[in-house]
Amino acid sequence: MAGDGQRHPASVTAAASLAPRRTEEQNRFMARTVALPVRGEVFLDARDAGRALRLSWHHEEELVVLSLWRGHKCTGTFQLAADDVPAFVHALADGLTEGYEGDHAIPPRAG
Repeated sequence: MAGDGQRHPASVTAAASLAPRRTEEQNRFMARTVALPVRGEVFLDARDAGRALRLSWHHEEELVVLSLWRGHKCTGTFQLAADDVPAFVHALADGLTEGYEGDHAIPPRAG
């Protein structure tokens, strides 16, 4: 870091300065439980049922929100632009195809 006698790329320094610093206002918002919109899904974490990923479409804003939940508390969100959704789905499909071919095939999802 600065003052250690070593040179660091500007991108590392810039990235460090962009590290999230939550304010009390943000923490209050994150703790508020919000009902899942009509256009969405909930996926339970493989580790335990207390963790979940919620996916909600917000067509009016042209984005998908992925939110991480522990019980009834939202612990983080990620906004994915609708234009980036096909690449995201493609990446998931490629990983599924590569990781679960042949004897390791995953059965189709019921429903």
